[in-house]
Amino acid sequence: MALNEFEGTVMLVSHDRALLRAVCDEFWLVTKGGVEPFDGDLDDYQQFLRDEARRMREQAAAEQKVIA
Repeated sequence: MALNEFEGTVMLVSHDRALLRAVCDEFWLVTKGGVEPFDGDLDDYQQFLRDEARRMREQAAAEQKVIA
């Protein structure tokens, strides 16, 4: 409740999805040596991670074909 009523800015790093859903207005993506706004909610982020994992698997498989 205190975090929701706070008028300033708080940077919160957590793996607690319930806490993040309860108090966060926006999300930022820390990746590839930088920080950028993430356009979406936690469900969108979960899908983003799935898509990234799939892309990495496909890239690794393509690289294996080149090597073979």
